[in-house]
Amino acid sequence: MRSFSISVGLLATIAFTAMSALPARADAGGDLENALLNTFKQPSYHMRMNMVNGNVIDGDVVTPDRMHIVMKSGEMIAIGQTTYFKLNGAWQKLPGVNPMLTRADLLHTLQASKGKYSVADLGMKVVDGVPLHAYRTTDLANKKTTMIYVDGRQRIVRIDTGADIMRFTRFGENVSITPPM
Repeated sequence: MRSFSISVGLLATIAFTAMSALPARADAGGDLENALLNTFKQPSYHMRMNMVNGNVIDGDVVTPDRMHIVMKSGEMIAIGQTTYFKLNGAWQKLPGVNPMLTRADLLHTLQASKGKYSVADLGMKVVDGVPLHAYRTTDLANKKTTMIYVDGRQRIVRIDTGADIMRFTRFGENVSITPPM
């Protein structure tokens, strides 16, 4: 049994090394754009942002229009055309506001940003113990870089902006987001 697990480990190492040696794709920007669109098409996902200042933001998203975010300063639930904010222990309702609905214009936003960013395909990298496809984007105006990692199912699973790290997990899990009031 031990030799079997060593063989499987060796095979995995060889496969990963071979994938790492593959040349970068010709259209890194298009690949990354497709991964972003594929991520937002998921029926649900969890996101967690660990910020350099120690703040943590946790959230669940259920497409097309439900989101629940919890952070140190409060909580937000968006459903349809209504957003609820919990500040200082009390919920407030804001009809006609939902940050999820801005995703509908994602293609337009991506098209408008062309030429403002460069995208480099860095190939396969092991991140958090998992082989992921790595991309580096650079804002051409201020030279800030962001690392974006895509899994084998073409979903963005991690975004590193400076010391801030956002992870996307629990794709397709059953999540219930209901109005708080």
